[in-house]
Amino acid sequence: MTNKNNHHELAIINYEVTYEALRNKYLEKLPWKIRETMEELFYSVNKNPKKTIEEYGKIKRKYKNNPVLLNYLATAYSYDRNIEKAKEIVIKNYEKNREYLFAKINYSQICLEDGNYEKIHEIFDGKFELKLLYPKRHVFHIDEFLNFNSIMGLYFYRIGKIEQAKLYYNMLKKIEPRNIHTKRLKKLLYPSIFRRLLLKRPTRPHKSDHE
Repeated sequence: MTNKNNHHELAIINYEVTYEALRNKYLEKLPWKIRETMEELFYSVNKNPKKTIEEYGKIKRKYKNNPVLLNYLATAYSYDRNIEKAKEIVIKNYEKNREYLFAKINYSQICLEDGNYEKIHEIFDGKFELKLLYPKRHVFHIDEFLNFNSIMGLYFYRIGKIEQAKLYYNMLKKIEPRNIHTKRLKKLLYPSIFRRLLLKRPTRPHKSDHE
């Protein structure tokens, strides 16, 4: 993406999207035992989020600001329906690890929910394309691709730049047409006939008991 005079255009920049696990410098900073525990928790966090939260409490203080660990913890609190705590961890992760893509994405989600749209430009430094955000990288994981382009599509949709939002949707559709991120963006950009009628339907005034 380029940003000139508040105008955004999607640049055609080639990079590879892979489904294979990529080297993660943040994980490599953690002891093997912690990484092993995290892998086990990854598959059970939705069924037993409290276990993830409990295990995080056992981790040494020097590792507690690790972006991947904080991301896991926020996810666990979310599954545990403690949304305020999840938000607190997401914000902390962004403040401590601003270069970490998922810290940016998760924090931007909060900003979008709060209607704080102008913050998105700051979070991504005006770089709305993965390759521009991380110019030294040539390969991105599918999860990075899906989450990033989904949040970008949502952002441009929310600020009324529908054509830009459609460009991100088309990227998602090309790679993963059936993915939940693609479907959610499609629902916003191309609502069904029933939903369009529902959106256009005027709100009926409430009648008081005295009428």
